[in-house]
Amino acid sequence: WSCQLSSGINAEWPLRPGFTRWINAQLRVNESEKEVVNLTSDLSDGVVLAVVVSGLSGQKITVNPAPTGRFGKLINVEKSLSVMRKLGLELVNIDASDVVNKNEKLILALIWSMIQGFQITDMSVDGFSSSDTDAGAVKSSKRHKKLKKRKKKKVPTATLR
Repeated sequence: WSCQLSSGINAEWPLRPGFTRWINAQLRVNESEKEVVNLTSDLSDGVVLAVVVSGLSGQKITVNPAPTGRFGKLINVEKSLSVMRKLGLELVNIDASDVVNKNEKLILALIWSMIQGFQITDMSVDGFSSSDTDAGAVKSSKRHKKLKKRKKKKVPTATLR
């Protein structure tokens, strides 16, 4: 997720604006009034992540809308990660503490996993889906079926109280 250029500039910075726009687009689709400005701090309490994952997965995720401490934030984030794991998204070396601790590299990796799992598997061209060309086509097709199934259901997004 990162490469150090000879000039000493970290090359992960170009991902931030695009991933921020993608998260904000998902929030708009879910009719959320929230807007992400800083990925690391705005996702760290798990509220925005729950809204996005709930909208993409079709599963209701109830979270504390204003967690006061670290433990509350960890619970919020873990609820979303749990849904993602159940749907077969690969979250290699990413856990709730990485998001709460604002680990930018792993948050970018998490968002990329979401884009791959929720968006890219839904693409198809001339009758061939993206899962038809994967080495892991069996796993991808199972995930694709789960995602197609959730699209047929109209499930409300995350409940914030």
